[in-house]
Amino acid sequence: MITNNVNKKHLFVFLAIGFCGLSWFFGFEYGIKVQARREFSLAVANMRRCEDGRLKEYFKARVYSYASYVPDDWLNADLDNGPVDEGSAGELAVIKDAYDPTAEYKEMKRRIEAASK
Repeated sequence: MITNNVNKKHLFVFLAIGFCGLSWFFGFEYGIKVQARREFSLAVANMRRCEDGRLKEYFKARVYSYASYVPDDWLNADLDNGPVDEGSAGELAVIKDAYDPTAEYKEMKRRIEAASK
């Protein structure tokens, strides 16, 4: 009888830890996607309003970077503003991680073209 209770306790602890771990993981992933979609929307709005060339390049790079986190139906041809001109962005750091804005632009353009077919 003691063994049966111990096994039930171990099973309960194991399931509780597993449930907490999975909840944290999927909640974290969901939070990242929600935040990226908000940032994408903000960058698109700022890119459309911006008249300063340096800031426009910055927001364009942000749009291309966050485009990988949004569904295809969020992407359309009016977001295609050409590759990011890193030289005209001046001293503005586009993104702090290792990042290739040209590759991000090409991927977004590919997704826009695929969605329009």
